[in-house]
Amino acid sequence: MLFKSCFVSKIENWNQEHTIMPKFNFKQPGQKALKMAVELDFKRVNIGRAESNDIVLTNPSISSNHCHLLRVKGGFRLVDNDSTNGVKVGDRRCDVIDLNTDIEFYIGDVLVQCAFTDKEFETLDSEGEFESKQKPKLPPL
Repeated sequence: MLFKSCFVSKIENWNQEHTIMPKFNFKQPGQKALKMAVELDFKRVNIGRAESNDIVLTNPSISSNHCHLLRVKGGFRLVDNDSTNGVKVGDRRCDVIDLNTDIEFYIGDVLVQCAFTDKEFETLDSEGEFESKQKPKLPPL
């Protein structure tokens, strides 16, 4: 897996006072997990296989412009860009996945674990009520 360093910092180097930086553990089949802290103070972080993305995942199950992360009041959202293999919670494919608590989900075949510190949870809670947008993907008509 390849990650662009401008938006991602290795967790080992993450120890200073910071803004909210969810910790992501990316695990693709047959490879060692890669732990990262992602700074999401700006509006959107693009994820996909193409080099133009902020986070580049080289797994063949990842579309060129697979999905994106958004910072919203009280949390974050992962939004699928109508990718071929989608984003899933468990076996359920979703259009949107809420990231306001620790959660496991898939981007294509890549397992992703998202975690926040207690201080980050407090900050998210102080922003007001999080409006859930998570929903399963509807079958085509």
